[in-house]
Amino acid sequence: MHDLDGITGFKFKSIRHAKGIIETDFPEVVINLYKSLEMFDVRKEDIVSSGGGLSPIVQGFSRVLRENGWHEKNFLYEARINDEVSERFEFSSDFFYLNRGSLPGISLVIEWNNKDPFFDRDLEQFKQMHKFGIISAGILITRGESLQSQLLSVFRDFLSKNDDVLEGEIIKLKGLSERVRKKPNNKLNIVAKALFSSKFGQATTHWDKLIKRVNNKVGDPCPLLVVGIEKERLV
Repeated sequence: MHDLDGITGFKFKSIRHAKGIIETDFPEVVINLYKSLEMFDVRKEDIVSSGGGLSPIVQGFSRVLRENGWHEKNFLYEARINDEVSERFEFSSDFFYLNRGSLPGISLVIEWNNKDPFFDRDLEQFKQMHKFGIISAGILITRGESLQSQLLSVFRDFLSKNDDVLEGEIIKLKGLSERVRKKPNNKLNIVAKALFSSKFGQATTHWDKLIKRVNNKVGDPCPLLVVGIEKERLV
């Protein structure tokens, strides 16, 4: 029996009975999602080195998902009145699971580190896809609370062991040189906080930002399974 709650390092929140729907109607999804999550780890060096574009963390997890049956899928929905198109919607899912070859399916989104308004886009698309019978539920994976709170320590530990990177960031990040000059004994903490904020600050996608939207009924009434990546997945 593959029980998602039994996987170490992930937190789950089921909105509008999403977990029950998936377990009952999509047992294959439970199995392949379980396998995918079990194989997913967050390397500390990837956190520190991540910049623009698709991070190694997302690339690695995307590969695992595709190996376990999740595929990119595009949809076009049109409503017609007397052969005239009255409504037209286009949807794109990076990770879609089709149930025994027919709709509705399950759409999965990874928001590892985007600007938090991307949650609004994701939840609205889930809502529309559910409305038109394309999905039975959505799954949204993001950084969990304990991982978010641990990231500053990851940067601090890395910089304490890599003085060349520490000095380089003082030059690169705006305003750091002056702050370090004023408080030289606190150089490590100043640079670590600045680097953390520039990459994984409060305005990025993580659990608290998503749950706030969910509690405000964004995406309602689409069933939603929220998955938080927690600190136990750090390696």
